[in-house]
Amino acid sequence: MCKHVAGLAIRLNYCKSPPAAKQVEIGGKKRRTHQWEEMETDIYDWGLKHPYTCLVYRLKHIDSDDAYSSVQYFKGTAVLCHLEQDIVRSESDFDALLRLYIDKFIDWNSWLYTPGVPSITIGFPIKLERQCQQLADQYSLITNEQLNLLNAN
Repeated sequence: MCKHVAGLAIRLNYCKSPPAAKQVEIGGKKRRTHQWEEMETDIYDWGLKHPYTCLVYRLKHIDSDDAYSSVQYFKGTAVLCHLEQDIVRSESDFDALLRLYIDKFIDWNSWLYTPGVPSITIGFPIKLERQCQQLADQYSLITNEQLNLLNAN
């Protein structure tokens, strides 16, 4: 149950668009990009059919530490963000209709027990992330002598 609560907490933090903080919204989307990549890396490391890549997996005769990864958290977040952004398209409607919608339309067996990358792809904006990476790459080209000159002023 804790994983499901954590997924909902991630959804509340990263699916919302704070009206007074545009940078938070952009940062949230950027962070979700990293989360999706981390999830995909874990899935590909284990293999697309590995049971640990399911949102819910069986721990019978398995050490839970061996199965721990980002997959369950971010796969759960993906389904919640998909529902809010692509299906309902309104935070208030999503919150009001969450229980009814889930009961009627979600194939829980598929989302919880199917291994591999989710069949629904979430489109995360990466323009800002690329700009940040370019700036970081430029910084890494600065020599220690140049850095000392910058810090001297």
